[in-house]
This record gives sequence, structure tokens and C-alpha cells, in this order.
Amino acid sequence: MKKLLIYILTVALVISIAVVGAVTSNSSDVQNTVSAEDSQEDSTRVISGANYVRTFYDEFEGTKLDSSKWAKCPEQSRQDGASIWDDDYTNLDGNGHLVLTGDVEEDGLFHCGAIRSRTKDYSKDLFNQLYGYFEIKVKLQSKQKYWTAFWLMPDAIDRGIEGGSDGTEIDIFEAFDPANKKINQAIHWDGYGPKHKKRENSFVKDVYDGQFHTFALEWTEDYYRFYIDNKKTWTIYGGEVDIAECANYLKISLETASTYWVFGPPAKEDLPDGITVDYVKVFQREDYLKQSETTTTTTTTRATTLAPTTTKKLTLSKPDIKLKAGKKQFTVSYKKVKNAGKYKIYYKQSTAKKWKSVTTKLTKKTIKKLKKGKKYKVKVVAINGKVKSKYSTTKTIKVK
Repeated sequence: MKKLLIYILTVALVISIAVVGAVTSNSSDVQNTVSAEDSQEDSTRVISGANYVRTFYDEFEGTKLDSSKWAKCPEQSRQDGASIWDDDYTNLDGNGHLVLTGDVEEDGLFHCGAIRSRTKDYSKDLFNQLYGYFEIKVKLQSKQKYWTAFWLMPDAIDRGIEGGSDGTEIDIFEAFDPANKKINQAIHWDGYGPKHKKRENSFVKDVYDGQFHTFALEWTEDYYRFYIDNKKTWTIYGGEVDIAECANYLKISLETASTYWVFGPPAKEDLPDGITVDYVKVFQREDYLKQSETTTTTTTTRATTLAPTTTKKLTLSKPDIKLKAGKKQFTVSYKKVKNAGKYKIYYKQSTAKKWKSVTTKLTKKTIKKLKKGKKYKVKVVAINGKVKSKYSTTKTIKVK
């Protein structure tokens, strides 16, 4: 009986220790999960029905700019000499904000702040991205004749190809007229010379109220879509312009201009002023990331599994296209090309010199807003990363 009692007590003690250990272990797991979730706040979003993953963010903590993400813009003359970017006018306030200000100095020039995710010597981009969702939260200036912006820039805006596919400046917001509550969104392509082209959307929006507002861009293969405070303000589709296919870096800037929009510099009583940035966040579509990973994995697998003497380059068959006419539109379709991640559709009026284009992952696409009764030439190329197929046979169709 005594041995039985000792046995029972021993078993009870072992169970007790096990239970305590399990509770402690589970408690630790819960704490780690909460901590992990806290650190990953806003790491994913659903935008226009698609899943997005965060790829870049800065909440401007501390008192120094994060040099792994940003550089102050080169100290150079801007807008026909009306202003000059100056390092001294870019600062962090120690309370989680980037502050860009502007003032007239003794030299008579308007000195102002600006940053970008590219090194000051132009040697490399600290961050760039092709497609995605780009968002800034910012408190705008309140005085006149300040021109502030959040914009995306490619390494080159003109690589000798007509249309914006080879490089497009994208202005997510341009703020320039608090008195009349004017705001602007725009895209620019084909350089800044005589061939320069642009689309812009200027409108009235009450965002100069001393409060923080968000400005964002959703950039996909098929469109540019602009937002203010999470509400859509403007969409440009690929059928209207050539969607850029080059990665862009980020810029946040303040300046003035002597002959355009703001007609600065600001009046003496309006000096200094500027913007306060709470954060910048960038996201990428999950399927775009997976597509990139798949392409990399496929290429790596082929390279490691095939003998050096038998390694072959990835090739794509040219699409075989079919056309169907509609009212002021046509639909182009083709079978899926093996290993293709996307397709680029080129089209133009039969008499035109310049091809327009739109990129899609789909094997069927309708091109709209065409001219009634006109003939259009169409061709398609399949794409996987930097690998492209030969052009399909060019076909002609007359829209209704």
C-alpha cells in the first residue's frame, strides 16, 4: 500500500511538471506570435481584389535619413534656376516624420529639400520596382508658390522607343495651389524635349487642411490607377498609353518655379513652409512576385540539371493570333505559349507610323476606344522575363 501511494504521488508529480511545462511553452508561443504579428503590421493588403505584399517602407524614425533607403537629391538648380535643392532643407524631426522645407537665402535663390531612393552620384538605385502599389502619407504645405510632389522615375525616360513602355515619369501627386485647393496627377514619356508627351489630371481636392492625407498609385501591366485617401481619382488604361515596363525609383520633392503653375518664389511673409511626411510604403502583387520566383527557379533548375554541353536557352514560340471586330474595338486571342509569363499586344491604324501597345497575362484582350470604320494592324509577342518570342504574324482588321 505504501509503495502504491508513492507510485501515485510520483506519477502525479510528473504529470504536474509536464502540464506546467506545456503551459509555459504554449504561453511563449502565443507571445511570439503576437510579437511577430505586431512587427508585420500592414505587411499585406488586398487591392482591387489582388493580394499584395509589402516590399518597402519607411516611417522616418530617429533624426537621420536611412541611407540604405534614401539619399538627398543632388544639390542642383531646378525649374530654370527658380530653385535649388539643398541638403540643409531635408530633415527628420525625431517624432517619426520627414520634413522638407523651402526658404529664400541671401543669394536670392529659393533653397529647398528633396530625397530619392537613388544614390546622389546616380550610380545605383537603393530601391526600385516595376509595377506595384506606392503610397505616401503627408501633410501638405499651406502657403502659395510651393510645388511639392511624390513621384516615380526610371533611370532613363527615353531609350529611343516611341511611347512610354521604355520609361515613364509617374507623378502620384503634385501640390501647388493651396488657395484654390488644386492637385495634379500625371505621367510623362519620350523625354523632356520636343518629343515629350504627357497625360495629366488637375482637379480641386481639399487636402491643404493641415491634416495628413494619403496619395497612392496602383501600377499594373494594364493600367495606372491613382488614389487620394484610399479613393480612386483617375485611371489610365493600357489601350490609351503604353504602360511602362521599366522599374522606377522613388522621389519626394519640394521646389518652386518662375514661369509655370506657381510663379515663385514665395512671398517673404510666406517663408518658410514645406511638407511633413509620416510614411512611405510600397507593395507588390503576390502573383507578380510568384511569377518572378518561378522564372528564376526554372532558369536555375535548367542550369543545374543539364550538362554544360547540353544547356539550352529558354525559348518561346511565337503566338498564333485571331482577331474579332467589334464596335470601335477589336478582340485579339491566342493559345497559351509554353513558359510565357505575359504577352505584349501591338496595334496601330494601318496608315500610322507608331505602334501602340498593351501588356497582359491573359490570352484574350479587347482593345477599346478605336476609330470607327478604320483598319488596324495587330501583332503579339510572348514574354518571360527578358526573353521574348518572335512577333506573331501581323494581321489586319477593320473595326465596326
